[in-house]
Amino acid sequence: MPLSSSIRLAVRAAQAAAVALSLYQAAVTLLGYVVPRKVTPSQSPETPESLPTFAAVICARNEERVIGDILQDLENQEYPADRLHVTVVAHNCTDSTAQIAECRGARVVVLDDGRAGKIAAMLAALENGPATTYVAVFDADARIPSKLMAIVAREISGRSALQVETVPALAHNRLEAAYGFGRESRNVLWWRPRSRLGLGTTLTGSGFFVRPALLEQLLPEIRTGTEDLELTARLAIAGHTVAFTTATQAIVEEPAALSASINQRSRWVRGHMGTLLRTWPQLMLRAMRGDMRAFDLAVFMIAPTRVLTRAAVAVALLIRLLLPATSVPRVPIALAAAAELFIPIGICAKTGILRLDRRGVGIALEHILLGFLWFPIGAWSIVTARRAAWSPVPRQRRGERTV
Repeated sequence: MPLSSSIRLAVRAAQAAAVALSLYQAAVTLLGYVVPRKVTPSQSPETPESLPTFAAVICARNEERVIGDILQDLENQEYPADRLHVTVVAHNCTDSTAQIAECRGARVVVLDDGRAGKIAAMLAALENGPATTYVAVFDADARIPSKLMAIVAREISGRSALQVETVPALAHNRLEAAYGFGRESRNVLWWRPRSRLGLGTTLTGSGFFVRPALLEQLLPEIRTGTEDLELTARLAIAGHTVAFTTATQAIVEEPAALSASINQRSRWVRGHMGTLLRTWPQLMLRAMRGDMRAFDLAVFMIAPTRVLTRAAVAVALLIRLLLPATSVPRVPIALAAAAELFIPIGICAKTGILRLDRRGVGIALEHILLGFLWFPIGAWSIVTARRAAWSPVPRQRRGERTV
């Protein structure tokens, strides 16, 4: 039965949008490695008195197993102690997180409000806290090198917000390894190219720095369970870009159990959808006024993972093969399909993320298989969109950076 003209038009429009999104993402990734990196002169302060002050905030919920490690890392910073103030917010804790943090010399705020997420905890840390140049937010299970604050002090000069590159800790099973591969591939395929092109990045939960006045202004507006993404969007709407640095890294743990991963990613999808509904129109209005950074973030909000663009391009290619009269021209589809395949493989292999041996290829394939979980997770998240519960990820034995 022949399709009506309106249906054919709708199918072509959907194909064109999918191909355009795919080609845009591919172009940004490729240009980020082709365009020479801009080298800016160092603006590192010359005297300790001119260094920025940091309020390091750790939002912790039952983190007695790991809180001591991040506090030790902060204590070991090669940075003037009087310019680094550490606050641990023991948020709805039922263990000894607060006592351990207090014994380690941190300022401790105990907050028992029954609310999920970090917003209330971050606001509690800011209230009556020391006046500082920036607030640094870390997850309780993160690990940071001793020079991180000194490097950030140099990199953050003149900026409103900065995200430190996050890298995976040592994987103890293949699930952690596959998710760790995903984190590193996102660094090399998304954030590093955007940083080189001046497009900015998103805040990613741990290892980010924001001016306190902006946090006090924007945090009360946040309603989703992905406070880092919504904060990124609201910063962009207000005209502030999140810079990105690879000069230092924060080491983070990946979920070691599939059930914990599914719970975590369900929360992310719900939060992402909520942020999309609340902020996307404002982002596009700013983009229409010529803000390329806002446009890029708006595109990311529509297609936050290459799994979506790869699936969409595959469907477009299938329609082209089976229903050519209903399809857009073959050339852009072929270009998008080639870009989805060869650009990620080439860059991941060149940067060493993809190891061309049996184990490396196996981990990459497992990561691809895990990517398909986004579809059932997305469907479940739509059905449970009003759910506000937050389940902490169980902590595992600590490790170092994946080699």
